[in-house]
Amino acid sequence: MKTYHLSFYDFQPIDLGIDLLLMLYQQDISIQKLQDNFFSTQQKPQWMQRFDSLNETFQPIYSIPLETPIENDLFSKLGASLNQQNNLQSSSVKAFLLFDPRFISFMLTFEITIDIPEKFIAELNQDDAPNLYLSIRELLVEDNAKTSTYQSNWSVGIKEQALRTTEQICQFMTGKKLSEKTRIQNNTGNISCVITAYNKHGEFSYVPDSVQKFFVNTNKKAERLVTDYPSIKLSNKIHNTTDLFDFNGRMHTLVINNPADEYRYLPILFHMQFMWFYIKTISPYFSRKIVSIICNNSQKGKAELETHIYSIMKRIEVLTIYNEQFKFSIEIDNERVYDRIQNRWSIEKTLKQLQKNAASFGAHISRDNQNMRDKSDQFKNTILAIISIIQILALTSIWNDHLSLIDRTASNAQPFYQPWLDLINYNLLPSLLIISSIIGLIFLLTRKK
Repeated sequence: MKTYHLSFYDFQPIDLGIDLLLMLYQQDISIQKLQDNFFSTQQKPQWMQRFDSLNETFQPIYSIPLETPIENDLFSKLGASLNQQNNLQSSSVKAFLLFDPRFISFMLTFEITIDIPEKFIAELNQDDAPNLYLSIRELLVEDNAKTSTYQSNWSVGIKEQALRTTEQICQFMTGKKLSEKTRIQNNTGNISCVITAYNKHGEFSYVPDSVQKFFVNTNKKAERLVTDYPSIKLSNKIHNTTDLFDFNGRMHTLVINNPADEYRYLPILFHMQFMWFYIKTISPYFSRKIVSIICNNSQKGKAELETHIYSIMKRIEVLTIYNEQFKFSIEIDNERVYDRIQNRWSIEKTLKQLQKNAASFGAHISRDNQNMRDKSDQFKNTILAIISIIQILALTSIWNDHLSLIDRTASNAQPFYQPWLDLINYNLLPSLLIISSIIGLIFLLTRKK
């Protein structure tokens, strides 16, 4: 008789709120001080450690293991929910708080592993049997339609510890007490089930097609929206095995026929959950504020708003680089898993739209700055013109004094001007030039640009 090893993973992003996120973007964060105060004994999840050993994609991420002494409550509630109190064998329960300083992103991860005998699969396959995926999800995720009593005391305690630690880290970075609490949004957290099989001697074994079909059907029944996307067959040419991946929107199923493959696919599921939530957080604010700046000609509060938008634009650039780096680090078979999820969640489509919005905003700011420079230049030219008029008026005054002097001494000047009309022309010409200059300056000041 076979024993099935089920590993359930749940990734729950922590919502800081856009105001706190923008405040943290403006901080000069010392990574060394963060390490000394919070991550001195860092311990990452095993799948992340394995991925780090192959590439550097997740190396900037820090991890804090979370523990509470009431994990048995989880399994007792699960057994009662499934009416299988005697068949569930707990293997391990782990929880981690992950922090990525590049994006000021916090993620709570649950890892629950149970071993069940082969006959348990047949009992769960009955039409009136509870859904395994939903039973796990109810213990970990707070649903809008249900109260927190459905969650296990263990998961509630882990969440409180994660939120408390997150707030301590944020207060350390800002240097002041937070005005609002951080939270985990309701219905946040998809369940990923990884299935492996072992024979009675404890040796790794192949998962039969009938069992694979059961988990695929369980996955589909747990979805809110009825879809019928075909499962993806993933071949491992090195070990000559075939894995199965099924995804329809919220739940993931991975049937692994080579133990090492579990650490190939889990990083993708984590990465996609991070991308989805981060884009979901910044996209509405970013688009709304860009429209506000473009449509509002008032300068009040505009500089601060532009500073916030520029900080998000920088994160969008880093996010794009990070996503491309991640895609480069996964294998060809895994790209099919990545594409299935990102297409379903419109991740790259939304990311490209954010890039277009950022480019449009940059072009708008360039035009706005050019208009401001033009207005400044026009103002400077106006000042210079006024100064020139003042100087011309001063010259007019001097020339008026000259004419008065000529009038008093005209008889003495007559021998120098033959005929007398030359004297009149000599004095009239500068006056005409001065008047023409004044008229020209007035024209330049009043003309439309």
